[in-house]
Amino acid sequence: MASKENYIQNIRNARTHQLKWINQIKLMVSGVSQEKDAVPVNQSDSDFSRWLYDDAMVFSTSNAKSVIDEMITLHTECYDIYLKIYATLFAGKSGGLMGVFGSKKASASDLKLAQNYYEELLNVSDALLKRLRAFESVMLATPQTKFDELMVAPEPVTVAAEPAAPAPKQKLYFRGQLIEG
Repeated sequence: MASKENYIQNIRNARTHQLKWINQIKLMVSGVSQEKDAVPVNQSDSDFSRWLYDDAMVFSTSNAKSVIDEMITLHTECYDIYLKIYATLFAGKSGGLMGVFGSKKASASDLKLAQNYYEELLNVSDALLKRLRAFESVMLATPQTKFDELMVAPEPVTVAAEPAAPAPKQKLYFRGQLIEG
């Protein structure tokens, strides 16, 4: 029974990762956190993405395929909205030479725009979490034998506490403007 229980626990962990991600963005748009690296800009670097594209894909050929496809679409939409928030708060705000040529803080209008994007992000994230609950229900109803035949490694997937060696940063653009590079 271990593989099914571990898989269900990983689904619950993915939900927690998504909620933490949303809360970190809330801190950014409220002006509390100014750390632009607190939330990964690349979608594939998030814990939820790793779960979605690794663990969840094991069942992408079964009766959960449509739910997984919806989760992928919603997760991509979440990151598209987050890139708008990131561009609003951090693009062009490098500070220049000791802060002379730029401002590190987002303006009040930038924060307001980011908060509007955040409200949109909350709606999409809620839809994603709803689909995740549906996926969990499908997995709870799936017989253990299905897990036994599909699961190669029944051990729970854990995210390493220490990050891997950083890959060279790639240039990311939002509407033609360099936001990360």
